[in-house]
Amino acid sequence: MDRRNFFSRLGKVTIASSVASAVTARAAEKRAEQPPVAEVALPTISLGPHQLSRLVVGSNPLLGYSYMGPHSDRLMREYFTVERSVEFLLACERAGITAHQFSYSPKRPTTVEILRKVRERGSRMKVFCLAGRREDIRSAIAETQPIAIVHHGGVTDRCFAAGRSSVVHDF
Repeated sequence: MDRRNFFSRLGKVTIASSVASAVTARAAEKRAEQPPVAEVALPTISLGPHQLSRLVVGSNPLLGYSYMGPHSDRLMREYFTVERSVEFLLACERAGITAHQFSYSPKRPTTVEILRKVRERGSRMKVFCLAGRREDIRSAIAETQPIAIVHHGGVTDRCFAAGRSSVVHDF
């Protein structure tokens, strides 16, 4: 094979490879746009009219609460960007997890952004909210549309320890 034929064939191979890469990338984008479909059916429970997987994905990893110290917390916060958090929740849904428990705070708008983006990608995951303050309930409902809201356990513990259990009972 002479040099001209070699370069001519090399050019055709490069073009074919580029086209194949573009087609593969577009197919991956289309898959990403599709709503997540559970690959495995996990056991479920009923919560009112809702069917939820018994396994629930919590928000501690996404928010950087490792219970392993500040170094691990920082690493988790650095890793779980909004987009990685969205991908994580969609992967959980594909694995059959249909419920997500999250902590709501008007001071942390990324939680709302993550839920919005997950839903834009077609997620049907049910979410329930942990709230620590009565005055946040209306905004939590408006911004996240949870199927339920419960008092945040950490706040509950602090209220009981301070002798203010009525705050929790009235929640």
